Amino acid sequence: MNRKILHVIAAPMVLLLIAGCATTQKNVEPTSRALPTDLNELAVMLEEEPGAIDLRVALSKALLAAGDPDSALRISEEGLASYPEEPNLLHLKARSLWELGWNDLAADAAFEAVKSGAGPDTQRFAIHLLDGAGRGEDALEVARVWSQSEGKNAEAYYEYGKRLAEAGEEDKAVEAYEHALEVDPNHANSLSVLALYSQSKGDEEKALMYFKRLLEVRPSAELQRGMLVELLARAGRVDEALSILREGIGFTTQTELLSRYGVLAAEYGDFDLSILYLDRLIEQEPEDRYQYLLGTVKSRKGDYDGAIKAFREVADKEFFDMAQANIYVALSRSGRADEAQAILEEVSSDIPEDPTSVYALAEFLSREGKSESALALLEGYISAHGKPSDPRFFFIKGTVLDALGDWAGSIAEMREVIALEPGDPYALNYIAYTHSINDGDLVEAEEMVRRALEIKPESGPFLDTLGWVLYQAGRYEEAREALKRAVALTPDDAVIAEHLGDTELKLGNTGAAREAYGKSLEFDPDNETVKGKLERLK
Repeated sequence: MNRKILHVIAAPMVLLLIAGCATTQKNVEPTSRALPTDLNELAVMLEEEPGAIDLRVALSKALLAAGDPDSALRISEEGLASYPEEPNLLHLKARSLWELGWNDLAADAAFEAVKSGAGPDTQRFAIHLLDGAGRGEDALEVARVWSQSEGKNAEAYYEYGKRLAEAGEEDKAVEAYEHALEVDPNHANSLSVLALYSQSKGDEEKALMYFKRLLEVRPSAELQRGMLVELLARAGRVDEALSILREGIGFTTQTELLSRYGVLAAEYGDFDLSILYLDRLIEQEPEDRYQYLLGTVKSRKGDYDGAIKAFREVADKEFFDMAQANIYVALSRSGRADEAQAILEEVSSDIPEDPTSVYALAEFLSREGKSESALALLEGYISAHGKPSDPRFFFIKGTVLDALGDWAGSIAEMREVIALEPGDPYALNYIAYTHSINDGDLVEAEEMVRRALEIKPESGPFLDTLGWVLYQAGRYEEAREALKRAVALTPDDAVIAEHLGDTELKLGNTGAAREAYGKSLEFDPDNETVKGKLERLK
């Protein structure tokens, strides 16, 4: 509106209002009549009828729409001088103050409007302003009024539930959210909150129910889809989890969720679905880390050519060395030995300072029966960069030496691990077990494995080591006790069952020995040594 017009009419209107209104009125209902939308017309009409609430409300709204909150504020305040509890004018005052950036004053006005009987639009606006002003108790009160005045409004119950939750009234908050669903069974926000609440309380069945209903209503609820998938997977319902992921492929757009769901699909064994997610991810963000991730999934699928192609897209130094190591693995597994050897020579001639890719290659080489090449790679790292301070390096080197039959060298490397990480239970156990199977120092072996068990007392393999150390020391009763616990904790381990059989046999319990050997053969049916032991007991 033309500000000049407003300034001209402002003074006479105030005078008229003061002269004509000796008392104030409350909640005067604006007259229901058709009004013009033109600012100038409304201003002239209001000058003629300064006590007309409908004109004052219409003019204030029009001024706000025209981007003039100063004038809108003045018009509403002039009316409030006579009608201080008129909710429409209080709402417009709050809106004008908010647009002017006076948020605390706006919150005061909006709260007064609610107390004067303003409707849901004002109540919702008041909650927003009171939240911003840090007035949680007042926001809660407004939400309560809103939920009671609109008993069939799911959004009102939802907002009331939010405020109750913020105030620590957990049970009442849940009740409010449930009321929201009674009004609207498809109220997405209430479904989401109740799903998360049920999950936090360990009620997974109820959480699953709410998450499923939410996705039916809002299939684009990307984050909640992942939560549902993980809940289903934890419950052993992997097929359902994968089905939910398949349904989400058309709705998922956030890069972090495309990545997460691609990883989840691979973890649950659906590599094709994983690749769909990762391809879409790379379309949006063609970054090296995602190419690397795609390569690992394709490699797990057995698509070595596809894996090599993805790994060769990686140029970023952060992922390049690991990509090279994985290319070597993929080439080896696909029978392309010459190309694989070329990659290995390339890595060996320029060993990266970050040893991560060296670890991966060394472990793969050792598993493939190429422990000498693995050892050469590790020694090459030391020559190029010196001994690292990472316990993992020495642990891997110890296992490689073990594979080469160098028991003393293996134990020496494990001692390096313990020097760097005195509480590493795996290195402690490794030394103990190596002693036990090579006529080593059984006193140190027992001390080492008991230290490991202090850290991981429920480890079946560690208890097996203790049992075998005690067996080698001729302490068969103690050995049997440890080995029985090991079998209970790790019932599908063929070696532990065989050790228990050997111990029972030493104690003269042929029936128990036969049973233990039979159990061992269930998990390793081609073990000729155990077959021979069992045969001799017939």
